[in-house]
Amino acid sequence: MTAACPSFLGATALFDYVAWQEDEGQADTYTRLGAFAHHLVDLLARNDTDELIGAFRELEQLLVERSADGDDAGELDAVVRMGVIESLQNICSHDDVMVDEERFHLLCGPETAEIWNEVDQVWTDAARRPSPVPRPTEAEYLDIADPDVRLYLRIHRRKADDGTLISASDVLRLETFVADITYTSKRAYRKALVSSALFGLAIAVAVAFLLVNRGG
Repeated sequence: MTAACPSFLGATALFDYVAWQEDEGQADTYTRLGAFAHHLVDLLARNDTDELIGAFRELEQLLVERSADGDDAGELDAVVRMGVIESLQNICSHDDVMVDEERFHLLCGPETAEIWNEVDQVWTDAARRPSPVPRPTEAEYLDIADPDVRLYLRIHRRKADDGTLISASDVLRLETFVADITYTSKRAYRKALVSSALFGLAIAVAVAFLLVNRGG
């Protein structure tokens, strides 16, 4: 994606953040994608849209390739979904970022727009779920002076409507809750019973077949 957005290579402050976040000699893909997303926000804040259009065209192409290549589908989806789209939405949610995320939404192609909407809905739903511990607040985030810590929180936390900050942990709790509810529903339970019965029947037939052949 840097080929479509070469100015990222000159974003020294973001590379300082990447160096702070990564272990020496161990590149972290999602740390770098988060920094890249922040650079896209910086570009839009300056109304520098030429590279943005190219970057979003590249994102759309990655998703098209994902649909055509089953082997890499999950990895390509995660790069766009968690690496770029989540980061963009998180960054734009904060009070110290003067960029409306809807401006990015308008740059999305069909595949990218679908993921954009999915990510936004999941995080919105996660914000409505109770947290087992008090969540940090936007006011606390704004009080942080360390630029790297602040940048980390800007990329990885999202301001909710009540002023608290939600994270991927909140999303994971929501996904776990939904999975549990889905599995324990009557329909899912019946489906599991039928699958188990069919599997048991197949095993019984196989055993009977082996016994008959051995007896012969």
